[in-house]
Amino acid sequence: MMYPAAKVYHDGSHYVAITYHPAKPRKPKKMADNLLDIIGEKEKEEIVDKEKEAAKEAYEDSSELKGEKRKEKAVEKLMEQCMSEQRARELVEKEAERRQNQIARKKRTFMRKAFMNEFNYFVTFTYDDEKHTEASFKRGLINKLCKYKKKYGWKYMGVWEISPNERLHFHGMLYIPEGKMVGELKVRKDYSTKQHKMQETTYNTFFEEHFGRNDFREIIQHKQAYEMAISYIMKYISKTNEKVIHSKGLPMFLVSDINSDDDLGRIGKYEKSMVLPDDFECWDEGEFLGNMSKEVKPLLKTKSS
Repeated sequence: MMYPAAKVYHDGSHYVAITYHPAKPRKPKKMADNLLDIIGEKEKEEIVDKEKEAAKEAYEDSSELKGEKRKEKAVEKLMEQCMSEQRARELVEKEAERRQNQIARKKRTFMRKAFMNEFNYFVTFTYDDEKHTEASFKRGLINKLCKYKKKYGWKYMGVWEISPNERLHFHGMLYIPEGKMVGELKVRKDYSTKQHKMQETTYNTFFEEHFGRNDFREIIQHKQAYEMAISYIMKYISKTNEKVIHSKGLPMFLVSDINSDDDLGRIGKYEKSMVLPDDFECWDEGEFLGNMSKEVKPLLKTKSS
């Protein structure tokens, strides 16, 4: 049996194929009996939307706290707006759950894209006050990375992070094809105020000239080292809930027909995902391309989401 056009991703250990997409059950719409009921339902929706927005703001304003303390602070802020404690707690719990689900989706997206693409540098960029404002740094850095994607075939992915001293950083991973590096990589020895010792860092002369301090670390193409680089950036997603920035169209899935003989077991909700062997058969609309390998992988179609 063949499963056509399955979306295949790598979870760091195995290839996994999504072979079944269950339809979400739709809630039947309640029909209003008359115009007054319609107006009443609309007013209720507006009130609920305002309550949700208030909960979102209260939760955001309590970001200096963590866990239950953050929730309690948000509840207090809502109660100051004459909201009942029960309703305030209900809304804050829903907002906290929404945030956690949001972070989980971002981390999942980052991990799948990271394992689907081979990056060769772990980078950190920090701007110099004499060269940029926070806004121009964000805009300028992404514009440069986009330019080098088109011109040289670079790939990039990462997140923004504001450090305790309120200095904006970009932590990311780059793929730079051989011979397509801009500037030069040089080694600098200086004192780390964080680690309280001398350290060696590798920086790029072009990015230092145009933006400020930066750190380029070559990612050793070893499974454990690659996973450590991914985990390091993912912790900033949990910390800041920032949007993942990446190259336009960066693949997250391979597309392949899947032979049921390659089914090693089902996982996930509704068991819609199939664990595959590392050398699973790759098919494109009935044409056998070969077993998964570095040579066959580029022959498959891809999807970015």
